[in-house]
Amino acid sequence: MKISNVDSSYAILIGTSLKEAKLELPALKAVEQNLEDLGRILTDKEVLGLPEQNCLHLFNREDPKSILREVSKIAKKATGMLLVYFAGHGAIVPPGRDLYFALKDIEDFDEGLRYASLQKRICRRFEVYSNGTPIRDFREQTIVILDCCYSGAASVATSDTDALDGSASQGSCMLTASSATRVAMAFPGEKYTEFTGEIIRVLRDGVPGRAQMLTPGDIYREVSKRVKRRREVNPGVPFPSFKSYQQGSEMPFVRNRGYTPIRDTST
Repeated sequence: MKISNVDSSYAILIGTSLKEAKLELPALKAVEQNLEDLGRILTDKEVLGLPEQNCLHLFNREDPKSILREVSKIAKKATGMLLVYFAGHGAIVPPGRDLYFALKDIEDFDEGLRYASLQKRICRRFEVYSNGTPIRDFREQTIVILDCCYSGAASVATSDTDALDGSASQGSCMLTASSATRVAMAFPGEKYTEFTGEIIRVLRDGVPGRAQMLTPGDIYREVSKRVKRRREVNPGVPFPSFKSYQQGSEMPFVRNRGYTPIRDTST
């Protein structure tokens, strides 16, 4: 089954492992593997089939402005689907209590990447011209996935912007590793961070019993089931959070590798 507009769809995968950061935070060695395998799955033709050049990796970047410029450039081109992913350390920074992402070699979180600034670039409308006349154009789908502590704060209005303005897309949604008040998990020795690992396994293996195409809502529900089972062993694992706008929850996203066609037994 072919996914429409895959050639005009893009993924931006941002991650910081903090191996050389000056902040007194543990290194997140799994983040690099998160980005590598998530990119590999998104470009797999059996899952989504993004062209390799449409999947951008921004790993261990130092300058938030350079990241914002890259996101702006891609967001203007993404008329199909735009997926923006971040994995690393996150913190709530006063006075606006905004969510910031740690970057390489910063000395304080307010030197990092502010989610509100990222969100403005993701959701900015763009104009397409017809016979010299500007007409508004809308992206088909916007998906934001945040795997960091306090990531649920991104789904709450910040000091100067709405959480994820859906006006630039026919449908948009946000999946976060935790609520606005909980830390995310990355266990020593694990290949992936906790939340991203579950997403990767769902994308890679699919969901038996579901339709041929998985929606972001399907993925969230399956990840939540798996997290619930993990919490039986480790109650400290946070529940993920999900928020959608317009049709964002139920728009087709990826092929379901666990799909089994129903056999016709009427003959």
